[in-house]
Amino acid sequence: MLKYIVFAFVIFINTALFAETIKTDVLVIGGTYSGTAASLQCARSKVKTILIVPGRQLINAAAAISLTQNKTLTSGIWSEFQKHLQAYNTAHKITAVNQQQVSYTTALAVLKIMTDTVKKLTVQLNTQWLTIKKSGTGWEVNVLNNGKPLYIKTKLLIDATETGKAALAAGAVFITDADHRDSTGRQLLGLVHTGIDDVYQPYTHSQLYRTSIAVNNGSVNTGRPLPAFVIPLGAVIAKNVNNLLVTGPVISAAYQVNRALDNPAAQLLLGQGAGTIAAYCAFFETTTQNLNVRMIQGELLDHKGVLLPFADIASTDADWRATQQVAATGLLQGERSADGRAAILNFMPDVAVNTAEIKPVLLETYTRSFLWFNRIKPVEQFTVGNLLSLISEFTLTAPDVLQAKLQRQWQLTYHFKQAFDLNRPVTRREFAVLVNQYLNPFARRVDLEGRMVN
Repeated sequence: MLKYIVFAFVIFINTALFAETIKTDVLVIGGTYSGTAASLQCARSKVKTILIVPGRQLINAAAAISLTQNKTLTSGIWSEFQKHLQAYNTAHKITAVNQQQVSYTTALAVLKIMTDTVKKLTVQLNTQWLTIKKSGTGWEVNVLNNGKPLYIKTKLLIDATETGKAALAAGAVFITDADHRDSTGRQLLGLVHTGIDDVYQPYTHSQLYRTSIAVNNGSVNTGRPLPAFVIPLGAVIAKNVNNLLVTGPVISAAYQVNRALDNPAAQLLLGQGAGTIAAYCAFFETTTQNLNVRMIQGELLDHKGVLLPFADIASTDADWRATQQVAATGLLQGERSADGRAAILNFMPDVAVNTAEIKPVLLETYTRSFLWFNRIKPVEQFTVGNLLSLISEFTLTAPDVLQAKLQRQWQLTYHFKQAFDLNRPVTRREFAVLVNQYLNPFARRVDLEGRMVN
């Protein structure tokens, strides 16, 4: 033990004396899928990013990876990975491909293609971190890069390791919970963050779905049904340490029940969400104590990230962005349904809007809306006429002018399936698109608990 301490001390002294110093906006530690995705997203959000990996390969794994989890999800870096995989198989004339899994070497080649084509991203292989210490609002990290000392100064630090040791060295506090164990009975670690400490299924626990940065769309994992769920923004933020994010399997104990995040799809999506947060802080010269949830989610959506795991609205749908943003406010909530052995979440775009569903959130979002409800008294099913009246009320647009405009654009511009009829119930797609455009409830700020900020 004494020899180890002396050896580590000698390395630290030599590193401090002779190390080259480089500066970056974000430093990502870890050869993992989440680390790769986080670094990709940071660089694409136009901040200088360094990813350090301890091994000689981008990902520290050797086993084939499953393609069954989130395989129908058509958004984010996971979807991009799938497209690159198809292109790679075609280019290399790989025809006998197992549709359930992909080899480690193929996955590694695809991820390398993705990282090699992104500006502002530097990947340092065979690089081990030695010490981590706070420096103002940022960090100073001593590393060994191919045996040579390197000194990195960074604004944001992301621990994407499998163990969370980098976060621990940075001062993060972890807890253990005997009630949270994986399928083998192993006790799991949970990061002390904003108090979010369980798998969060949309609409069943407060309003945390409003802060979502990653999803699972309802896949079967480890032989058991895994319901659709979201990961709130606060789940990756170290509560007691500023400008430190964690994406590894230790982020939260209960997220690992059924090994919910123990698959490349979930890790890529989680990493993309964390990378968006880090890029926001670096770009706007702020800290994880001052986050604008909606701006972060907006950037994530710009890069085809997903906030709610709707199985029936693909990212290629013209109205995908509108449904994501309106659903993130809670105005329209999805409904779970069984899909084989999984529990997926559907948006149900062609179903009529119920007044009882949208009224509470409208009252919460717009202080004057109670006057409109008291005057109009909409019936059980919200009509197209009700929607136009609501828009007219809040945009101060003359009702006849608005009606004439939307009647012209109804199918020509918006391509709505049903004909324009003021008396029929409005569909959820129609409501989402028009409310998003004219009222923009997504612009209403929320805190990390999903509560609206006045």
